[in-house]
Amino acid sequence: GQRPGMLQRNLDSLTSQTDRDWTRRLVVDDAARGVAWAVFNLGTVVATGDYVWVLDDDDVCCRASLVAELKTIAHMEGWPDVIMVRALHERFGMLPSNEAWGQAPVLGNVGTSCYVVRRDVWNAHRMAWLERYDGDFWWIDHLWHEAGLRWYWYDVMAAWYPQQSVGAPEITADAGQRIGDGDAR
Repeated sequence: GQRPGMLQRNLDSLTSQTDRDWTRRLVVDDAARGVAWAVFNLGTVVATGDYVWVLDDDDVCCRASLVAELKTIAHMEGWPDVIMVRALHERFGMLPSNEAWGQAPVLGNVGTSCYVVRRDVWNAHRMAWLERYDGDFWWIDHLWHEAGLRWYWYDVMAAWYPQQSVGAPEITADAGQRIGDGDAR
């Protein structure tokens, strides 16, 4: 793809997990079709693990113990349907913000790596990804309004969004900017 450096940084952040009991599935946009294609294709992914966490290629996991912590929560809290975590966005700050924490999702205040969803919930609702372009918000909003789902709010920063790309190719050092610096919008 057009973002090999960002993807490698992403993969490195995941392989640093202290608990190795997880599976990585890549949805590759080898034709550079962008965000709408990626969001649409999340609806085609059938989950096989206990939980699903989507981490975009230009984002990184910033908790090496995240898998172990999520497993503990799942067992101690009776396998919640959705586990909310936080992500630091270089441009917008902490998502969800303190004001939105524990509340209904707010457009622009949540991203894909702010929620971890149990496999059966993902599989039952995965087609909702196909409904809107900015699927990360609309999908979690869809789940919020689904009756009977159990939510657990785990107040840790799980991911970092350097806000490099919004789907754009990475900028290389040859162009005078390191991968992950700035905003390519």
